[in-house]
This record gives sequence, structure tokens and C-alpha cells, in this order.
Amino acid sequence: LVEAAGDGVSSVRRGGLSWADAIALAGAVAVSASGGPSIQLELGRVDSDEPDPEFVKPNLKLGRPAIKGAPDSRISDRSAVITTLPSAGLGSEGLDNFFGRRFGFSREEIVALCGAHTLGRHASLLGVSKECLKAPRLTDECIESGKRLPFVANADRFDNSYFQKLIEWDARTLEPGTAYFIPTDAVLVVVPAFRKFVERFARDEPYFFEVFSRAYRKLSSFGFKGAPSERRRGPVLYSPHPPPFPAPET
Repeated sequence: LVEAAGDGVSSVRRGGLSWADAIALAGAVAVSASGGPSIQLELGRVDSDEPDPEFVKPNLKLGRPAIKGAPDSRISDRSAVITTLPSAGLGSEGLDNFFGRRFGFSREEIVALCGAHTLGRHASLLGVSKECLKAPRLTDECIESGKRLPFVANADRFDNSYFQKLIEWDARTLEPGTAYFIPTDAVLVVVPAFRKFVERFARDEPYFFEVFSRAYRKLSSFGFKGAPSERRRGPVLYSPHPPPFPAPET
């Protein structure tokens, strides 16, 4: 998967594309190469000279009205958008604030983007030293010392198994070792406003692919304001027919 994405990025970088284009394209190629949809992207992004700040000021709180069936998070930091990247501990209102209020995603698109967790692994606290756990704040070094766990067992295949496993987890029928979720994952299946989309994607993989593709294009287009002369018009489709991705060894 890494080699496929790397080869695609290397070829377009030789064509003079920006790093912003290359990063957006790498994500699309990775999804396609691992069995997911082919995503059309318009190229022509301009690189920034400075990174985004780590923290968002002012913090975003209480974007949409409270979600029916969700715990009241208005007195909790789980509703606040504090960092530029989304926190793993965001509650239902926090997801609404970060993706909905800040970027304009619908709840269906929010759930679809979270479906990217069908790929990859996340850092856990397993293996982290007691000294790290006692510290006021986990350092990057402490986080990196934790064991990497897959969100779902087949972490190299892009499909709708993430949503199926969420439903199994909520029904207490999940087989041990087949999924390792973080708090934002659990929110999707316990809050009705999000769960209805989890259920739809779990039974309809082509529809999940359709919504994810739309949301990915939207996500990768924020800040894309190049002048017409700086933009390369016309969508670019990579890996329209990716080869079957081999199943991981057991």
C-alpha cells in the first residue's frame, strides 16, 4: 500500500505538482490501492510557507443544537474544538463542531470520513510506562512507546467492515481482538443522529464509497483558492481499476 501510494506521488511530483497536491493524491491512491473507490481530484494546490497553529483560537463550542439522544456535553471539554487536528476524545457535539461548524460537513459525511478508520492503526496505552501515565500530559515520546492497534482486524483493506464492527461492538457480539476503537468511534454508534448512517454504510458498501469520495474531495479542497492560471483544470482519476489487494497473513 505504501509503495503504491509512493510510486503515484513520485510520478506526479516529477511533473512539478505541489506537496499539497501530492499529499491529497497520496491519500486517494492509498484508498484505491487498498480496495476502496477511485477518487477524482482537481490539481493545482499551492503550498503554504507556514504550518497551521497547533491550537484553534477561539475554541469552538456549541455549534449545532444539542443532539437528541446524546449526553449533554455542554459542560464537557468533549464538545470543544481546541486543536487544529481533531481530538480522539470528541463527543457527538464535538464532532459536529469540528467537522460540521468548522468545515461544513453533514453528519452523513462526518460518519463517512470516520470510516477511513477501516485502514491503519492507532497508538494505545498498552506498553506505556507508569512514569508516562503519571505525567500531567503525555509526550510524543510516551505516545509512540505504546502498542499500535488496528481499528479493525483487516487494517490494510478499505471496505465497510468498520461500520459492521461498530454495530457488533454496541450489540456486545464483537469477537475479541477483531476491533480496537477510540472514543470518537463509539460516539457514532451510540448517538442516533450518527448511528443511522453507520447502519446504512454497514449494509451498503457502494453507498459508503460514494459518500466517502464526495467527503474526501471536499476535505482536500479547503483553502484551495489558486487563481485560474495557477490551477490545472479538469479532474484527475488515479487507479480506476486497482489490482486486488492481497489479504494480510494470519
